[in-house]
Amino acid sequence: MPYFARAAWSANPRPRPSFGDALPLRLGLTLIWVGWQFDVPPRNGALHLNAPDRDRRRPPDRGPRALRLDGGRARRSPCRSAIAATGRIPSPTPQHADNVLTERDGRLAPRRVVPTGPVALRRRDTWIVRDGGFAPGKIYELVYRARDPVVVGIGLAAVRDMMSYAKYDAASLFPVRWGLGFGVSQTGRFLRHFVYQGFNTDEARRQVFDGLFVHTAGAGRGSFNHRFAQPSRDAHQLSAFFYPTDLFPFTGRSQRDPETGATDGLFAHETHVPKIFFTNTGYEYWGRGRLADPRDAGVPMPTSSCPPASASITCAGGQHFVVDPPVVSERSDAVAAYRGSPLDFTRRCGRC
Repeated sequence: MPYFARAAWSANPRPRPSFGDALPLRLGLTLIWVGWQFDVPPRNGALHLNAPDRDRRRPPDRGPRALRLDGGRARRSPCRSAIAATGRIPSPTPQHADNVLTERDGRLAPRRVVPTGPVALRRRDTWIVRDGGFAPGKIYELVYRARDPVVVGIGLAAVRDMMSYAKYDAASLFPVRWGLGFGVSQTGRFLRHFVYQGFNTDEARRQVFDGLFVHTAGAGRGSFNHRFAQPSRDAHQLSAFFYPTDLFPFTGRSQRDPETGATDGLFAHETHVPKIFFTNTGYEYWGRGRLADPRDAGVPMPTSSCPPASASITCAGGQHFVVDPPVVSERSDAVAAYRGSPLDFTRRCGRC
């Protein structure tokens, strides 16, 4: 609603102010929110998905998981650090011999194995506890043996089936004629992943979304449909780079990866490709979109990579999200902050 109706952000948009000027409703649109992510913490009424674990009738599914920890500020010993972005992970096996914790001084520095003796992995509260604490500035990685992964990919099916129900089921409580999907940042990457894995075709082989509006997703997808996946994880230019989100293929049309020789495209596996607007800002240009063409790192999501039914638009100089520029403190000992971009791409003309 903040993007289209000048509304305030709200996790539960029921009061009238949460709908702003209600432009989408005045245009005759039906608004549907779907909870698709299993590891959203249950707070403030936020939507999330109650995804099932693996089939309990089968033997336990055990396998290795890797995650990255950053050393924070110096704290008293023992020190603990969360091992999940949202505190929800598959059940760890606390004292398994395969659990390995490594430490390094920088992104490209060699790893050093931390002795397993002073490390404790807590099953219940998903914390790792180390008697000696975690050193500031170090990068820690934990590879541990886990069990019973959540069926994360059911989130893609939930979005597909909800839209199919609204369009095609005669008993739908909110019947619609056309399906338009909108996603920002992570949810934009989710929609790119949705199309790439062929979820825009329902179980009756019908088209689900007729159009998609993918905003500030760059060339990314995400950890949305694999064993032990964590949808909440993503990568940035200078942090969390071991959780890749900018995965080949980057463009709609198929292209060849010079590193692996593979040829693939975002739309290569979908029978019903919707009409799509890809919109990005300066952040995605420099931080995400430059990976769009593996032959030339300076080509950000070229229009030539888009099929005729899609378009790529750049809000040049814009920030990932529209925020008020931060105020620089007048204190001499304060850390100065750069003012943000004043570009507000959510503003509309006075006639809307």
